[in-house]
Amino acid sequence: MMVERLAMRDLRRKDRILDDEASRQMLARAWVGRMATAGPDGPYITPLSFVYVPPATIYVHCAHAGHKIDNMVHDSRVCFEVDKCGEVVEGTRASQCSVKYGSVLCFGVARPVIDRDEKQRSLDLLVRKYASVDYPPLTEKELDSTTVIAIDIAQMSGKSNR
Repeated sequence: MMVERLAMRDLRRKDRILDDEASRQMLARAWVGRMATAGPDGPYITPLSFVYVPPATIYVHCAHAGHKIDNMVHDSRVCFEVDKCGEVVEGTRASQCSVKYGSVLCFGVARPVIDRDEKQRSLDLLVRKYASVDYPPLTEKELDSTTVIAIDIAQMSGKSNR
């Protein structure tokens, strides 16, 4: 699946655009992502552990019920963001100060993962990303105790000030 590149017409500093490969690498390496949803009461954003599976899927896990699930039922469109903050660059005036950073924004559609094999694979990838030990495969009861959400990425853009 080809991920559409976001139009950068509104980006003032075109020299800060990350190419597709650099955006994917940053997404794969990021430790925490933030998923924004929209519900009847307005926007909601939450930090999450996640795993990116190229070329165009992000997996997160969560409880069976809650604010983000309610919002995804209302509107399955989501925005997912990762960033890395670097050093502060000071100038002789406040207007000359800056911060080194990188960020990636993904827009897509969230869907519950129903397929048992996809759910098992995505949870295995999440455990491998965050755990420092090897665990036995999840039991059926453990699989049933969590919800896995796939974000099918439609658009992605990256930006950095290195």
